[in-house]
Amino acid sequence: MEEQETELQIIEDSYDMATSASKDGFSESFILEYPEFFDEDYCQTIIDKFNILDKEGFSDISAAGYKADRPSVDAQFFRSKGKHVWLNHIARGLDFNHVVHTTNETAFFFEQLKRAVRIYKSKFRVGLTMPLTCNDMKVQRVNAGGGFHAWHSEWSKESNSRMLVYQLYLNTLPEGEGETEFFHLGVRCKPQAGKLVIWPAGWTHVHRGNPNYTTDKYIITGWFHINDLTLNYNIE
Repeated sequence: MEEQETELQIIEDSYDMATSASKDGFSESFILEYPEFFDEDYCQTIIDKFNILDKEGFSDISAAGYKADRPSVDAQFFRSKGKHVWLNHIARGLDFNHVVHTTNETAFFFEQLKRAVRIYKSKFRVGLTMPLTCNDMKVQRVNAGGGFHAWHSEWSKESNSRMLVYQLYLNTLPEGEGETEFFHLGVRCKPQAGKLVIWPAGWTHVHRGNPNYTTDKYIITGWFHINDLTLNYNIE
């Protein structure tokens, strides 16, 4: 136990624990950015393996706001989000290892998420004591000029076990491109390779991904859940 507390203190000391300031400069945003939480070599490895899986046909088209039975006037709400791969293939009953090995990268990723959640909980102790689970490692490429830019939150009645959201930027984008913008808070998180961002999943944190005009954007995203025993990874 003493070793765990020492480890956590080392982690905390190595990061600026201040969250992103809200627009008014006073309110707590509960958006915690972890610069360089993953090294760039790891990020590039994930990008390379994603591109291999995409080329071999293992990616799915990411889309939002579209249903086939809607009238055509609703087509304006549809935007392609690019493509994605659920890299935690074991949790989802898939096996990519005959194409490219991803087991080590997946295991390392979830160990890092555990560290990140411990840091987040150490900052917001009151009311964030429940155990969290996670099994989502959604690697996504947003093509230059594409993306889904509608305001949204990560919570709904179908996904009401979501407590927190995470997003890891795998590559750095030019200034003013591909930021994650929060509507009520006036916060914009810049895409920088290795930066992890965690925020609450509910309506208070309505957000969008701003356009990436010149460069493809690569991210890993997913959710931390409560009261969902079907998930595979006990985070904290």
